Amino acid sequence: MKVVFVFFILWVVPFVLTSVITALVKRYALKAKLIDIPNERSAHKTPTPRGGGVGFVVVTILYLLGLGVWLLTTPEESDPPPYTFFAFAIAGSLTALIGWLDDKFSVSQIKRLVVQFVSALIALAPFFLSSTGWGWPIFIVSSVFIVGFINFYNFMDGIDGIAGVEALTAGITLAGVAAASGVLYAQIVFLVLTAAAAGFLLFNWPPAKIFMGDVGSGFLGLVFALFTLL
Repeated sequence: MKVVFVFFILWVVPFVLTSVITALVKRYALKAKLIDIPNERSAHKTPTPRGGGVGFVVVTILYLLGLGVWLLTTPEESDPPPYTFFAFAIAGSLTALIGWLDDKFSVSQIKRLVVQFVSALIALAPFFLSSTGWGWPIFIVSSVFIVGFINFYNFMDGIDGIAGVEALTAGITLAGVAAASGVLYAQIVFLVLTAAAAGFLLFNWPPAKIFMGDVGSGFLGLVFALFTLL
């Protein structure tokens, strides 16, 4: 019974929530003309709504916040401490927000990079400020790696299904690695992210009805880079 409950909370709920939110975002994108128009560099040929990543972004951030609150209520100390997940949620929200603004209004590259670096620094701050021994060199190099990965993952969007499938397969793989390593918090995050990616794929599977946009691809790049480092 416990296994069924855990499966429902960590897989069914995020899958359903993401599916519902993505459907709503698709309707909004069509009304607001938030459309990815193909050009000479595009891999798709049909004008397609974008911004569908909002669904799995919202769901994953809610679970990150819930994980932090849950750890706050436990009597024993946790590793990492609860505030780490609040930092992750803030960093993810900033990355997703600048991506959403870029999807809607086309933000300059400099502004995007500044916000991405701030997000990376916020996400890594708990480890720099703790007693883990992270010095400035590791802190800066790790931030550059995260920002690079955010922009690398952004290149994957715009092809039917590819960014969603990568999120699904990477999430499953990293959840397995976390389980084998006994890192429960990472296992929880990746199970949720995998379920949310599957919910998004219902609309992104070829022929794609919506793309995740920068709001989704940037967020995934941050999460995968961050947890890979940790």
